[in-house]
Amino acid sequence: MGRKFQPYQKLFLVYTNQSTNRHLKDIAKECKIETKISFHLSRHPFGTHGTSFGIPEKLLMEMMGHKDLKVSRMYSKIQDEALVKSMVDNWISE
Repeated sequence: MGRKFQPYQKLFLVYTNQSTNRHLKDIAKECKIETKISFHLSRHPFGTHGTSFGIPEKLLMEMMGHKDLKVSRMYSKIQDEALVKSMVDNWISE
């Protein structure tokens, strides 16, 4: 992207959903990604990956800006592979 970034530094200086989506569209085009992407769409994998990495639900709720845990749980769908791995790990350890 032509710039050096510090850890946890924001990549884009944008303040609206519209301008963020415009940047994402440009990035997708540059990377030859044909799937339509948006800022809102990124919340689903963020919640899922956060759950997979063991981030507590309450912290994810705060990070995603939700006031109700039920709303955050919509975004943190646990992938089938993670469930299978967990079952296999627990089965083998016994």
